[in-house]
Amino acid sequence: MTRLNTIHAKHFNSDGNDAINHVEMDKTKVITNAVDILLTENADLIVDIESGKKKRKELEGKIIEIANNKKLHIDDRTELIVGVHNYLFNYGKLQPLVEDEDVSDIDFTAYNHGIIKRNGVKELLPSKYLFGSERDFQRFAKTLIVRNEGIINENLSHERVADERYRLRINVAIPPRNLKYTSMNIRKHRQNPYTLDDLVNLGMINKEQKSFLLNIVRENKKFLLVGKGASGKTTLLRAMMMNADPLDTYLVMEKDTELYFNQNNFIQQRIKKENHGGITVTLGDLVKDGLTMSLDGYVVGEIVGDEAWHFINAGVTDHMVAGSLHALSAKDASNRLLSMVETFNPGPKSETILGLIARSLDYIIHMKDFKINEIAEVKGYDYDKNKVDTEIIDVGDVI
Repeated sequence: MTRLNTIHAKHFNSDGNDAINHVEMDKTKVITNAVDILLTENADLIVDIESGKKKRKELEGKIIEIANNKKLHIDDRTELIVGVHNYLFNYGKLQPLVEDEDVSDIDFTAYNHGIIKRNGVKELLPSKYLFGSERDFQRFAKTLIVRNEGIINENLSHERVADERYRLRINVAIPPRNLKYTSMNIRKHRQNPYTLDDLVNLGMINKEQKSFLLNIVRENKKFLLVGKGASGKTTLLRAMMMNADPLDTYLVMEKDTELYFNQNNFIQQRIKKENHGGITVTLGDLVKDGLTMSLDGYVVGEIVGDEAWHFINAGVTDHMVAGSLHALSAKDASNRLLSMVETFNPGPKSETILGLIARSLDYIIHMKDFKINEIAEVKGYDYDKNKVDTEIIDVGDVI
């Protein structure tokens, strides 16, 4: 009770005076006013429902009672009940987008401006999904963070959490980190992950590329998927690894859970952040500790720091490695890895690091706009030029 009451009481103190012109926003205001009253007067009931001690049906009578006593005007009482339930236990007006398997990203740059990505194509959010004020939106965004065990306030004004029930990564920043408005980015991962056949039908890959990617996995080749954010790296990595040998054991390491493998031969681990109490566990720690386990392969969700060195070292052992990385092209990936290693492990010489990179990878796949842009085969280390020698074997649709 204390946790939920504390979480919501700090963020839900609306004075009801925000002027909202759009009809959908009027409905939202009625719903949020009902939520405010419930959190103030019936926190115990909400906690019991959240913990499973009481049925959500018991809340319906309270919602109708509040609507009558406080004169909250909404034509459809069922709509009010569903709206309050969604706000308290789900994602409010965004719930239809969260449940839409074709939507991969929900991004707000302000309370009244948002973009979604549906099957890799961007769309402006319709007004019914927008918020009536910065205050309403910040309250909503903070609640999503706190429900998922994050911390966000004026001192810690940026947080990223994962909702494993809906397979979401939620990134929120509020003032003073943001100059003016709260921003929120939700990355969604499908409840039913795309297979390689699905990706052929969606146009991410063609049939020849599918066969090539299957061989990479079945032959335990070492590979890296690169590109900018939301280019399709995680989607393709998951689809590829779904074809891994069920008799092999893989360790999956991530900052936030995003890969969501359903196979029983995948051990999934994630970091523990410093502000979550106890001993901090970094991605580098997970990769390093994984080297002490009896494993056939390692999968790193996104290489961003000191884990690059451990990833490379895992690759030069007789293990399969796979991961994703932000890079401009397949050829640029080795320099990105080099810069990370030199930043966090300044001891080894560049030629030593590049030599290890060349031995730790077989293929580098560059993604762009939810499609394969190029595939490079790693040929080895060029001693004369001090670089990783790569050869582009696939550009666009051509193998």
